[in-house]
Amino acid sequence: MSRSKVFFASFSFLVLFFFTACGYLWDTPPSSLKRESIDFGLVITNEHKYDSRIWWFDSKLQTMQEQKLSYAALGSSFYSPAENRDELYVIPVGLGNQKDTKKVISVNKKTLQITEYPSQHINLIHMASIGEKVYSVSNLNGISYLEAWDKKEGTSKTVELPGSYLTCIFPGGNKLFAFDKNMDGDDSEENVYTMRVYSEDLRLLHKKDISSFGSLSGMAMDDGRNLYATVNLDEKGHPTGKIIKINEETYAIEEIGSSYIWPHAIYRYDDKLIVTHFDPVVVKGSEVSVIDPDGKEKMIDLKVPLEATAMMGDRFIVANSKGVYQYELPSFQLLNSYPLQLEDGFYLTNILPVNELDR
Repeated sequence: MSRSKVFFASFSFLVLFFFTACGYLWDTPPSSLKRESIDFGLVITNEHKYDSRIWWFDSKLQTMQEQKLSYAALGSSFYSPAENRDELYVIPVGLGNQKDTKKVISVNKKTLQITEYPSQHINLIHMASIGEKVYSVSNLNGISYLEAWDKKEGTSKTVELPGSYLTCIFPGGNKLFAFDKNMDGDDSEENVYTMRVYSEDLRLLHKKDISSFGSLSGMAMDDGRNLYATVNLDEKGHPTGKIIKINEETYAIEEIGSSYIWPHAIYRYDDKLIVTHFDPVVVKGSEVSVIDPDGKEKMIDLKVPLEATAMMGDRFIVANSKGVYQYELPSFQLLNSYPLQLEDGFYLTNILPVNELDR
């Protein structure tokens, strides 16, 4: 064998060894997927290696396509993917003991193309997007960091909040609503929770103590006038069930309630609210509540864990480690299902709805 061939073979082996040892995969190009046969995807990930997949399904659950991605701990059952225009945003946190990937990614709903947005911080836990800005939240060593990445300018701005623990951020009315817990308080049994409202460029517009309402779950829904959020812990840190309605102009907050604990994801269907009741810490909960405009609430037990949910047209989608299920709205009658079998070390985090189904 010639010296050049020996060198090439050795170099190829080293490259292969490097990527294998580091846990990286060759990502699946979107062009290899049959986009016309895709309506939504399931995010499957692993926190011990850079190995994630999106399992893409059609609405009839007749075909499944796999897209491999080189990320660890992609997505989370503690939040729903953020949406802005044709992009769905999730966070690849990184390996479980490092959490240092320092980026937010988006999936284009039309092309399925993946785009990365850098962050200066590790341990990212929540994200949002408004206009050309992508926002991320990190908590480290008693300081919260709220960062805005400008996609157009390629620049970053960070707000630091010492003594606070930011839990979640949501867009509403072209503003950013941020919620945190005060970590500098006394030894009182009651926690102090704060809502801060920022402009797109992170100028503080409003600040309000919301301790009487409690701690948000990390899920919310914007209807263009109001932000609806679920609250699952009261001011003493005990499980509760509340839904709050925040006016995006006046910042007035109204409790429109739920008497059932662990409210999680929230959706609007016609003039009703649909709320899932699920505890992502212990991975338990199978009920949804349907709330009429007059506050009347009806509970429905779907009898499957609601690890990830989404709504597309007249379909309510549920996914967990055992399967994916589609229900017809408003009856919640089961339409179809597809069994799932995850490899050891892998878990499901989110649903990515990329098509708007006709109603």
